[in-house]
Amino acid sequence: MAQKKTRSSLRNPEKKELIEADNQKITIKHQCELLGLPRSTAYYKGHSVTEQSQEEIDIKNALDKIHFDECSYGARRLQIELRKLDFIGIGKRRLRRYMEEMGIVAFYPGPNLSKRDLQDRTYPYLLRNVAITHVNQAWGIDITYCGAPTGFMYLVAIIDWHSRLIVGWAMSNTMQSDFVIRAIEEAIKTHGAPEIMNSDYVEKETMTKNVRKCSVTKGLFEKFGIVS
Repeated sequence: MAQKKTRSSLRNPEKKELIEADNQKITIKHQCELLGLPRSTAYYKGHSVTEQSQEEIDIKNALDKIHFDECSYGARRLQIELRKLDFIGIGKRRLRRYMEEMGIVAFYPGPNLSKRDLQDRTYPYLLRNVAITHVNQAWGIDITYCGAPTGFMYLVAIIDWHSRLIVGWAMSNTMQSDFVIRAIEEAIKTHGAPEIMNSDYVEKETMTKNVRKCSVTKGLFEKFGIVS
């Protein structure tokens, strides 16, 4: 057996490479003692990383495309869509494992969508007993979601309180600020700016992070002198 180097600079993986398992004169136990290497480390064999098969790659590519086209599909619907693409015999456990590895999560309206954030301040309702006498005095804005043939969509609508006219609306498959801002901009472009933009507490709390604190929306209201 070659002379062992027991310098402190040697790491355990390097010491392990010095072990000679077929040495008949010095046992592995003695070699570990000379090297200062735990025997458990000398005997440990790491798990080999198996390469993905071409079938797995094809399935994951198909899953990625399906999820990109329709992000509301869960494991059951994804399994159906895979069968349409001739991927037969993929069980739910295998499919969920692929989804977990790829970070695929179904997006859908969950519970407590309109639950208030207790950390936010509750503001008084300033329009109580205020007479709405003319067009563009006050607009109301709200968000809901509605079913679609392939999932669901979020709908934002803006109504003029005096004429009861829907002055703007937009739809999106995610609760982001861009489609709300687009609806407001189009409504102002078509009908002019209102004096007041009102939203109920549910809409305020639901959109706290996405819309009401959005600097773009605040700047839009300030630009046209809208009270929100």
